[in-house]
Amino acid sequence: MRRRNFLAITGSSVAALPLAGFSATAAGMFAADTIQPSGFRLARLDESAGEYIVPRACAAAACSSSRVSLELDALHTANDAPALATLQVHALFDGDDGSQYPYTAWNFRADSPHGSSRQASFTASREAMRGFGLRYRMQDAADDQATHCALTRLDSPLLQPGSYVLTGPRRDGRSANLRAYRFAADAAAPLQPRYGQARDFDYLAFRIREVV
Repeated sequence: MRRRNFLAITGSSVAALPLAGFSATAAGMFAADTIQPSGFRLARLDESAGEYIVPRACAAAACSSSRVSLELDALHTANDAPALATLQVHALFDGDDGSQYPYTAWNFRADSPHGSSRQASFTASREAMRGFGLRYRMQDAADDQATHCALTRLDSPLLQPGSYVLTGPRRDGRSANLRAYRFAADAAAPLQPRYGQARDFDYLAFRIREVV
């Protein structure tokens, strides 16, 4: 099956679940008809501007490779305390039957830092992966929520190499204002506030690279 060629794990500290162990029903929690407004935002680094901007405003870089490496570097929590209580990031892969199959790529628990992911990486077919499924819970919230975050556009359906951030909701549930932040060439803190404000959201920094 084509599904067996979706990904290859190249190095990870996350307890990843086997892709074959998921069913289309399991992936249904991230289906389009279950999406709720979440406050998550995805942005890609525009190196010429020195800031992260939403993918629809990014000029897609040329990439001739059929496979790419996704390298999840670190989750940076908000100042003072994390805004999220838990976060699971699932890479979603298209199957031959039209279903999506998730692979657990990242796990975060604010109450168990030693049980959270550190760094993780895997390679994937550019034609098979479209986005992330997110399962999360805000601090003081009673229930988990699920949503979907697209990594590609309909007019540009292949994964594009580059540096990305996935920002979580602010403490009040609103989306992060990325215009208030600039890029810093610092893997420990790539988002730097322009105006000295405290950051009230968590974010995951990751990269997509060509596999040569």
